[in-house]
Amino acid sequence: MPKSDRNPLVHGSNLEQKENHRTKYRDVDSKKYLSEIRTEYDNWRSANLELVGPTSTPTAQDDAIIATRVELLSKYKDFIF
Repeated sequence: MPKSDRNPLVHGSNLEQKENHRTKYRDVDSKKYLSEIRTEYDNWRSANLELVGPTSTPTAQDDAIIATRVELLSKYKDFIF
């Protein structure tokens, strides 16, 4: 698969596969958990995509952007685990 066809947000693709699986994850509990995970994932993804940077040109905001990205990912990870 060419690099351009790869989804950099693999967890979202994996979550979608589970949500759309024909036989697995069809019970009430699985659907509930997947729905909760989807909500948290979408919140993380939206907040992460709103951030711009860092880029190849360093800026004064890079450290703050990285710190925010780490905070967002840690919050999502803590929810998952």
